Amino acid sequence: ERGLIPTPALAGLMAAAILSDTVMFKSPTCTSRDIAMAERMSRIAHVSLEELGHVLFSAGIADNKPVEDLIRSDFKEFHIAEYRLGVSQITCIDSDRVLARKEELLSAMTRMQRRHGYDLVMLMLTDVLLEGTQLLYLGSDDTIRNAFSVEPKDNTVFLPGVMSRKKQVIPMLTSLWG
Repeated sequence: ERGLIPTPALAGLMAAAILSDTVMFKSPTCTSRDIAMAERMSRIAHVSLEELGHVLFSAGIADNKPVEDLIRSDFKEFHIAEYRLGVSQITCIDSDRVLARKEELLSAMTRMQRRHGYDLVMLMLTDVLLEGTQLLYLGSDDTIRNAFSVEPKDNTVFLPGVMSRKKQVIPMLTSLWG
């Protein structure tokens, strides 16, 4: 039995949800079943997955959107050992566009850090096209250096291949601190 076939509009929404969840199939959480289902939904909806992904990941990064809203849009707090951290993630197709507002973002992150007493505040700019994350952070350079084996500069590092906060960033910090 094939089950019910969704309407084109519903199939388009389902394809968009899969693309969003799997970061256009680049997240380590993506499965072959996700890809097959998204392809099926895109055929029913008569949409290109690539075009749909570009629309999804360029929306919401409006140049005039307040930086606090950008940071809060997907923000999670974590407690690892005695450390308290806040991690925000923005998935986009043009991280340079967001990084153009770096000073504004760092100011907002500084206010959050002071208000909530975070040891580390991170903003992951996960760039679908670069297949990695521009990490903007406030906290110890040594923590970033040791957790990710990179050399931080001016509160920013690029983490190639890093697409998932849950599967790639938090485990590295847990290994360091835990």
